Amino acid sequence: MSVLVLHPSVYKSRDLNICSLEGEILSLLRMTRRNPLRKMPVERAKEFQSSICSVYEVVKRLYRRFPEKVKGLYLMAMSAMLGGEVSLCDSDFRRFIEINRLEYKFLALRIGMEVDEDGDPLIPVVDKKGREHLYSWNEIIREPILGGWRFSIHGVVLFETNRSYKLKDDYLITYRGITPLETESMIAFDKQDASEWGGGYVLEVWTLLKDIKEGRPTMGVGDHCSVVLKNSEGEVFSLGKFFRGNSLKFADYFTLFSRKRGRMVSPDLFVYYTDNARNFQKVSIHLDEEQYQRVFAQMDCDRKQREPIFSILKNNCVNYVKDLLETCFDLKVECETPLLSYFLQVIFPKRLYNYFRGLTKMPKWAYFIPPIYLLTLIGGIGLRLLDLKNHTGIKGSDYAFREIFFFPWRVTIFHPLALRESLNRAAISGKITL
Repeated sequence: MSVLVLHPSVYKSRDLNICSLEGEILSLLRMTRRNPLRKMPVERAKEFQSSICSVYEVVKRLYRRFPEKVKGLYLMAMSAMLGGEVSLCDSDFRRFIEINRLEYKFLALRIGMEVDEDGDPLIPVVDKKGREHLYSWNEIIREPILGGWRFSIHGVVLFETNRSYKLKDDYLITYRGITPLETESMIAFDKQDASEWGGGYVLEVWTLLKDIKEGRPTMGVGDHCSVVLKNSEGEVFSLGKFFRGNSLKFADYFTLFSRKRGRMVSPDLFVYYTDNARNFQKVSIHLDEEQYQRVFAQMDCDRKQREPIFSILKNNCVNYVKDLLETCFDLKVECETPLLSYFLQVIFPKRLYNYFRGLTKMPKWAYFIPPIYLLTLIGGIGLRLLDLKNHTGIKGSDYAFREIFFFPWRVTIFHPLALRESLNRAAISGKITL
């Protein structure tokens, strides 16, 4: 692959040194050709995934600013994410990759996209009988259907998308490729070497924070938690709770903190993120076979919930993980943080973090100290005003005015950071085995 010549204005970008970035991409491309990810040692594969994803994110930011000038570099980086040999000249194919974030998902699942003799990309697809196939993108027939597209070959439907080429919810991206949801049971999205976790059964609780450096709470969305279940055969399952829609509608901003319709997502959307993309902590709880079966059954049952209640502050991903741990292990997890403590941790720097965290241990009477009471009152009323009228028709509220005025210690939120700290305390006290 020849070295690209970029427009001079791109070299003035403050993001990075373009020449060194281009050299790093070429090095990563050569590495992926020689050593497929699934053949790399685990730690080496993780290191490579983090490296190429970091480079790709930087190039992607540049591409948004200089789309015509950095296009070649962007395609090189995406090709490295997909396996190193993939041609991305076809705009429809590139849109299919981008809208489904396949470059991230294939990298996380260590799927190196193959090409045929003509250099055309081969799409890994699992049919309805569970058989794996590789089909050339250029041989797949695309025909319009109501609200989207149907992709087929020789009259056999492979998958369906919406008008933007986004896969419908009836299809998952797993270690086998594009997989149809043809079973009522939860599907393993990945298969790894079980010796990595001792060959037994493990439940991992993932907490991730958007603030990578300091690990502080983020105002709004971005922090998350989910569960990952692994068995002795190397199968990996995952489940998380999310807001129902892909984006907020105009009316949602006026009822931002009201209860809305949610969805259970398996696998969780963040399992495809590399370790350096968020501030991750993964707590592993070792299980026996009976505990594994109980957790699997509960996760499978939860996955089938249709539009569970969701709210940003209370009925969120943290609340789901908390309920799962309490149901399956009778483990009491404290994952609530006072609203005032949350806001102060978001606003002030990390060096004051421990001081504000102490607010979580205040006695009830301390909440009536005038400055604390006033700040809690203002924050609580502000949140409640954004929950006065719910346009989705779901009744109920996370806060009542009675609690805000007379029981200010109840004005709390469920947050991944509080869950992380609670699990760490449980591990130290011996309540869970890590």
